[in-house]
Amino acid sequence: DDVDLEIALCGAYNQWMGKVWQASNNRIRWVVVPPLHSVNATLKEMEQGKENGAVGIFFRGVEGDRSLADPYFFPIYAQAEKLNLAVCVHTGAGAPGITKVFDRAFSHNLPHVRSLPMFAFRDIVAHQVPEKFPSLRFGFIEASASWIPFVLHHMQRSLRGVNIGTSNPSQSIALGPELFKNYRLFIAAETDEDLPYLLQYIGEDNIVVGSDYGHEDQSRETGIVDIMRNRQDLAPSTIKKILGANPCRLYDI
Repeated sequence: DDVDLEIALCGAYNQWMGKVWQASNNRIRWVVVPPLHSVNATLKEMEQGKENGAVGIFFRGVEGDRSLADPYFFPIYAQAEKLNLAVCVHTGAGAPGITKVFDRAFSHNLPHVRSLPMFAFRDIVAHQVPEKFPSLRFGFIEASASWIPFVLHHMQRSLRGVNIGTSNPSQSIALGPELFKNYRLFIAAETDEDLPYLLQYIGEDNIVVGSDYGHEDQSRETGIVDIMRNRQDLAPSTIKKILGANPCRLYDI
């Protein structure tokens, strides 16, 4: 809650990553960490980040006591759209009120860390935020992808009569790849998920994967490229999209 400290910390990190990008000769791209208590400072960090190799902006699934569908964030989304930066919704304990309820000894990190991008997805889609920013891309990162069918089913039941992500007037919410295509939603899956099943909902053009490189915990997926290429339940063309073309579209690389 110390706004000046948050601005200083985010600025230091973003400057450091800009130097890493320069030293890598454009090979290492990165995502701006915004001081979200200050919209003006965030807009400034985004401009500087874009000039120094950034391809997106970092959010947790809930930020403080705000949903990501809150209009408070709309100037930031507008700036991201203008600068061609993806909005990257990552896992993270972004809501102290939620964190306070749970004890890791019982719940590990599922309720206050891993599940928050699921809340953001529901709110962003249900409130049709992508329609307000028609070229903005959204990525949901490191929260796996198996929750997608559940959340879509929930929204289908709770949002009857609201046309979301579909051009079909008789359909209330697009439950398949049409939603992800029309709303520019990208989902990061894990290599051991049932990807053929998830492709029915997400489509082959909006799934990406991540290695969590640098982590030394159970979330790190070493050898991710070989694991994906050796899967026998996916077409080689689909695997190629997941490993290359889709993340290139998400981050406009």
